[in-house]
Amino acid sequence: MDKKIINFKISKQNEVFAFFELANQSGDYKKKLFSFIDLRDERLTKDIVSAIIDDFYKREERLIEDELVKIKKSWYDKQNFFINESEKIFKDILIFQDGVIASPSIWPFFGRFFDKQLITFPYNKGSDEAVFVIAHEYLHFLFYKYIYEKFKLSPEEMSSQRMWDFSEVINVVIQNKKSWIEIFKVKARPYTQHIDLYKNISKDWERGGSMDDLIEKYIID
Repeated sequence: MDKKIINFKISKQNEVFAFFELANQSGDYKKKLFSFIDLRDERLTKDIVSAIIDDFYKREERLIEDELVKIKKSWYDKQNFFINESEKIFKDILIFQDGVIASPSIWPFFGRFFDKQLITFPYNKGSDEAVFVIAHEYLHFLFYKYIYEKFKLSPEEMSSQRMWDFSEVINVVIQNKKSWIEIFKVKARPYTQHIDLYKNISKDWERGGSMDDLIEKYIID
């Protein structure tokens, strides 16, 4: 292991941050989070969430630490493969200088937070799923860094629906390569609304299309 591109860190602060960030997202995150802690919306404060986290850690901190040891080992066993493959795709724009933080979490969701270069993952989902999703989320960091620095797109373009659709699909295409499945032991699946786009991008990828070719075809045009 020549490089350290992930800083694994147990952090109650990240737990609090992730809770409120996830609760503010669309979909079922908020409903499921409030169900998980058995608390109603109007009673929610950071102090209450912090107390819930403290209580959970008093009971489960040793288990969280033990699971993190397994996940770190699994990641470091695969890290050189991830770096080598990512360098082929993203060329010179690859590693965040200070590394990305990956934190185990008591919340039943995976999270990716660009501003903090933070990935969170449920501590109790097993090493294979945790490491697969860490790789998936790291690819998002790389993709957005790559396209921003190389194509100089506007903030509106960077946050567009087309951008998100492509970034999700290209990750599935990459992670479904035979070599990736052999290493990570998990097959990626596109969202239902992305199946047609996935088929089209997969065909272009298999024909030898580069990341730049695909970006120009599916995002820039």
